[in-house]
Amino acid sequence: MIVLIFLAIPAVRCADGVFVRTSRAVYYAGEPVTIIFQSSHPPDIAGTTRIIISGPAGTVTAGTTTTFGGVTYSYTISGSFISIPGYYTVTVVIDIGFETYQGTASFQVVPRTPFDFTLSISPSSLTVKKGETARFTWSVTYSDPIYQGTIFTWDISGLDSSMRVNVGRGTLTIGTSDATPPGSYTFTFTLSAKGVTRSATATLIVEALFDYSLSISPTTQTVNIGDEVSYTVTANLLSGAAQPVSLTLSGLPSDVSYSFTPASGVPPFSSTLKIDAKAASSPGIYTLKVSGTGGGLIRSVTATLTIREKDFKISSSLETVTVEQGDN
Repeated sequence: MIVLIFLAIPAVRCADGVFVRTSRAVYYAGEPVTIIFQSSHPPDIAGTTRIIISGPAGTVTAGTTTTFGGVTYSYTISGSFISIPGYYTVTVVIDIGFETYQGTASFQVVPRTPFDFTLSISPSSLTVKKGETARFTWSVTYSDPIYQGTIFTWDISGLDSSMRVNVGRGTLTIGTSDATPPGSYTFTFTLSAKGVTRSATATLIVEALFDYSLSISPTTQTVNIGDEVSYTVTANLLSGAAQPVSLTLSGLPSDVSYSFTPASGVPPFSSTLKIDAKAASSPGIYTLKVSGTGGGLIRSVTATLTIREKDFKISSSLETVTVEQGDN
């Protein structure tokens, strides 16, 4: 008697029976691995899918699921079996009755770098005037790109209590006010996360606002019509960085001319105000106003000028007449 025995031997499809890849070629130890695959078996037939991982620790079936042909699946695996650095092979095996479809892909697991970062701030020095806002930028370099997006807490020291601080994504603004004392402030900006603290320093220089004063000497003068007279105008720096100041005069009658020498300067400086009354026709007492304009500021000082008619004198001489006795 002859017995025919038919052995059903599973057929292994070629490697392109299942298209397999991982979301990245390299993963960090302990990081989840995403496997993406698609089978070429008929779409209306369900298959039993096994995901097998082979690596330094051996081979393990990471999961089992049901899939259909022509559909792209994403499967994420995690666990200690992919935490050892080295090269891994993932095999996706799909069983449909007596047929087997499979495909492979590979990936690498590398050691995870401990969390750390460096902090920098730019510019290293910045100068503003009282009431202005200083704008710095800061940046972080991580020990490993995987730590991108870490949330930090921040602190800052070395600034005056009158200053307002705002920290944004990569930005640091420091607002000063009228109450901020001028000076140089070296401050420390600190970030902390995951038990690690790093600091960077920079310098903020606050300058006083520009201010100046005017004075005139003498404050009272008299000039005769037809003559000239001079005053000395002095501009003194009171605070801040000196800026050019221009001088002007008002209060004279139109037939009296004047000139400043020089007409402008950077405080401290002095200027000679010359008033020419040669063509004057209106005697009287005039209040002169000297104004300085510079740095957005106007400062003034006054003096008095009296214009009067020119003095004159009468002189005479008598001829000497000699009369002798006997003369007619």
